[in-house]
Amino acid sequence: MIDRVESVLAFTALRARFGLADNLLRIAGGEATVGGGKIRVESLEYPLTPDVPTRGVLIFEGVQLHDLVEASPFGDKMELDARVSGRMAFETRDGRLRITGGELKADQPGRISIDRTALTGIQTAGAAPAVASANDTFTDFAYQAMENLAFDKLDATLASREDGRLGVLFHIVGRHDPPQKQRIRLSIMDIIQKRFIGRKLPLPSGTGVNLTLDTSLNLDDLLADYAEYRNLHGSGPVQP
Repeated sequence: MIDRVESVLAFTALRARFGLADNLLRIAGGEATVGGGKIRVESLEYPLTPDVPTRGVLIFEGVQLHDLVEASPFGDKMELDARVSGRMAFETRDGRLRITGGELKADQPGRISIDRTALTGIQTAGAAPAVASANDTFTDFAYQAMENLAFDKLDATLASREDGRLGVLFHIVGRHDPPQKQRIRLSIMDIIQKRFIGRKLPLPSGTGVNLTLDTSLNLDDLLADYAEYRNLHGSGPVQP
C-alpha cells in the first residue's frame, strides 16, 4: 500500500486493485482529501501501447469548491461557497488532461458572488443570452442577482471542447440576498407609463433567481494555478 502521492491532488490510502487485459492495466482504488471532502478513483485504465490515452473516472464526495475558484483566474472576481458531489470521466494524452464528461451537484445550500465585470453575457431560464447594456434595467437585475446569490440548488455539467478549453454549464436556483435589505419604490403611474425602463433600480431582496451560466476556461492553466495555490498555502511534502 502507498500512503500518499502528491500531484495536483494528494491521493492517499492507495489500496489499489490491478487487472491486465487488452494491453490495458486497469487500476481501482485511492482517494484524495480535498476541500473537506474526498475525490475517489473509481477506475483508471493505463495503456501499455503508445499513442493511447489514459482514461479514468473520479467520484466527488462533499468537495468544497472555494479554494479551486480562489486559485483560478476568476479568484479576484468570484466567490463560491459550494459543497458538491458527482462523477467525472477524464482522459490524458501527451500530459494534457481533458474531461470527457462530468456532472456535479451541490449537497447543500450555498452562496455565489460574481463581479459583473467578469460576465460577458447572462442567460436566464427560458431566455437567450443577454448582452450587457448600461441602460438595460433587466440586465442590471441579472447582474445584481449574481453579485449576491444564495442558492438552494446548483448543478454543473462539464466537458472539454475541441479547442481544449473546459466548458462548464451551471444551473442555479436561489434568491437575491444582498448584505442590506433592498426594495423598489414605484408609483402606479411609473408602472403604467413604464418609467422604470432604462433606470437602474435595486433588485428586491428575496427575489427568486433561476439562472443558466455557460462558461469555459483553460483547464491546463487552472490545474497549474491550483497546484501553485496549494504550495503557497502549506501543502504537505512529497512522501513515497
